[in-house]
Amino acid sequence: MEQLFNRMTPPLRPEDVEKLAVGQKEAKDLSFSTWETILSEIIVGDAFGVDRMDYLLRDSHHSGVAYGRFDHFRLIDTLRILPSGDRQSGQPTLGVEEGGLHSAEALSLARYYMYTQVYFHPVRRIYDIHLKDFLAADLPSGKFPTDLELHLQNTDNEVNERILSAARDSAGQGHDAARRIVGHKHYKTLYQRHPDDVRVNPNAGKAVFDAASGRFGTERWQRPPTL
Repeated sequence: MEQLFNRMTPPLRPEDVEKLAVGQKEAKDLSFSTWETILSEIIVGDAFGVDRMDYLLRDSHHSGVAYGRFDHFRLIDTLRILPSGDRQSGQPTLGVEEGGLHSAEALSLARYYMYTQVYFHPVRRIYDIHLKDFLAADLPSGKFPTDLELHLQNTDNEVNERILSAARDSAGQGHDAARRIVGHKHYKTLYQRHPDDVRVNPNAGKAVFDAASGRFGTERWQRPPTL
């Protein structure tokens, strides 16, 4: 991306983009002005960042659940730049008026519900693994190319087309992962730990693993099991 930024008139400094894209927590080696701090908080802040608002509402819509919804219009309308409570730094901070407190609370709850009910759902997580397995087999050397033109050729459309093609071809690269994605034949949850299990058997996870290996064979494991 730096190559593209430098072609612009006037040039766009990559460090300016980095500041707003990741914020102070991640760009610790960069110096932030007062307004750069506020702008990065507006975009990627943990409390009221628009990036967080966007992905919660977008993911809620496309996954067909209501967990990620909140009154973002009210929250945005009541956001304010406030003087800092820290007398030493004197830096302003991003806050919300009293009328937007319930919307801010709803944002926090929406994030909690989306993580517990959607993002950490075992079925959604296993498709991450199937997709990684497919890409590791499909891409040259198992990684996306760093060449800009080649990298931009790997859009969702191209990857989805290759997944469908590999699912139909038993000899294709990444066939097993592809057929699981296309046919919804994902790995199922075999064992989910419960605190009471430890009282019955401190090595309950290993016992389940040994039993499954005895029945299905250890060669069926593609990676160490997560118990």
